[in-house]
Amino acid sequence: MKIKKQIGTLRFRLLIITIISITMLFILMIISGLSFIYEIRDEFFETNNYVVETFSDKFEVELNVLDSYVESLYAENNSFHILTHQLGMLNRINWEYYLKNAMQSKADSINEYGGVFYYDGTRNALRSCYSGNYSTPEMYSINHELRGWLYERRETFYSGIESFDNKKFLLTIRGNGTYCVGYFLELNRFYENEVLHEDSDIQLILVDKDSNYLCDIGEKIIEEDQILEAMQRTRLNGYRYLLVSSHIGGRNIRLVMIRPYLIYMRFWQKWYFWISVIAITVINVIIAFGYNAFAKKVVLVPINKLVQKVNNLEKKDIPHQKETYSKVQEFREIEIQIDELIRRIYNLQYEIFKVESEKQQVELQSYQICLKPHFFLNCLKSIDALYQNNSPSLDVFLRVLSDYMRKRLSYLSATVSLAEEEEMIQDYYSLMSILHQTPVLLEKEIAENTKSSLIPVFALQTFVENSYKYAQINGKILDIKIRTSFISVDGKNILLLVVSDNGKGYSDKMIAAVNQPLCAPVISKEHIGIDNLRSRLWLLYGEKAKVILYNGVSGGAVAEVYIEQECADTKNSEEGRRG
Repeated sequence: MKIKKQIGTLRFRLLIITIISITMLFILMIISGLSFIYEIRDEFFETNNYVVETFSDKFEVELNVLDSYVESLYAENNSFHILTHQLGMLNRINWEYYLKNAMQSKADSINEYGGVFYYDGTRNALRSCYSGNYSTPEMYSINHELRGWLYERRETFYSGIESFDNKKFLLTIRGNGTYCVGYFLELNRFYENEVLHEDSDIQLILVDKDSNYLCDIGEKIIEEDQILEAMQRTRLNGYRYLLVSSHIGGRNIRLVMIRPYLIYMRFWQKWYFWISVIAITVINVIIAFGYNAFAKKVVLVPINKLVQKVNNLEKKDIPHQKETYSKVQEFREIEIQIDELIRRIYNLQYEIFKVESEKQQVELQSYQICLKPHFFLNCLKSIDALYQNNSPSLDVFLRVLSDYMRKRLSYLSATVSLAEEEEMIQDYYSLMSILHQTPVLLEKEIAENTKSSLIPVFALQTFVENSYKYAQINGKILDIKIRTSFISVDGKNILLLVVSDNGKGYSDKMIAAVNQPLCAPVISKEHIGIDNLRSRLWLLYGEKAKVILYNGVSGGAVAEVYIEQECADTKNSEEGRRG
């Protein structure tokens, strides 16, 4: 009965779970280790196959480029064809100079050790151009042996392996038996940049179609007399080294790459590898049992405290007394972070309240601007003057003023459609045309797809009023232009509003002040209307909207308003009217 009771306890169940977890962990470690070893081996094979194929492709590309160049020299080069005819000394020197210049530019483009040449069999004369890697003594020795070889062979076409200056060269010739052009590549140093560095453990060997040794580059892993035997075995030669090869297309040459295999794969045969596996397993067992004891002693109480903290978070209850935190560092840090999170929530609420208050102040200032007393009094004076003079424009003025004031007082929402803003501007323009005798041009290019877009109230009219007040120049007709469109900036759909005139332009001080990025709403005593608009843009769109002022190239002020929004969004339009 007592044993059954112990079996049912949490302590016993945790022990069983711990033992099962340790056993499964040990089995998984063995399986994962073996899988990892075989995966490394296969990846090692695939990587080296890719490397040798890349080296082979590089060689083949270089050969194809040089083959095409030599063929074009022989078939199409005018200097070479002229040199194949009987020429005087001066003419021959000139044409040889032109041909050598052409060959030198090609030789300079060769990335490896090699060069191109022209041979005149009638005079046993050789003109060669080398890549920039050769020294003068090397070039002299190669030229001497190459000229002797060409004099004896007199080939019309040849491509094969030859030895000059105790080095192996791939030599290709195209000619008519007397005159020829060709190129040579030094095989002994072709892959020098890839394999000759301190971290390299590669031996590259070039063999012919019968697997006969030609030359090798890099670390000496096997000797010449072992190559044929090694190539007849599998890719793993007694687990000592890896051998992979690739045929160079169009040539009777094979590139063989040999790398030591032991340093990559013998680690699992070492005793300390298994000691490490066992040590890791024992450590995992100790940690598991330690965690089991830790969970029984110190987890439950801190968890209960954390639950209480979460409840406080949901109730938004800030602790006013000094807290007694858990002695376990991790739990203590969690408790401190939760308390800090609760405080931040309250601070964030305060910041939101502060921003809302600033928003209300800016909106109040906007309404005050909309009802400027001096503007209304000036309108009354104008009405009186028109009445005293029995002006026929009085009725028109009253009707336009009535429509204009009704619209200004009715738009108490944060935003209006661009079409409604256009109507207000037109009414304002009509009103100003009656009040002032000076003619003013108003040009509008309102894109049709922008008319339903929402913008802040007076976003355009603010700049139109500024132009009327400050931009006029005596003796010059004021021309105000309004343009709206959608533009794409970094994949974002931007509504662009532009108001420009041909007047005095903005002052440098005003441009600098307005173009500064806005981080919070502002209430300014200078350029109130523009700052009011900037504040409302910031409250409505944040960093997704901005105002840019500058002066045009030919004079006049230019104001641009950028608002990120969709081209036509009915839902946003309705929400803006409710705001």
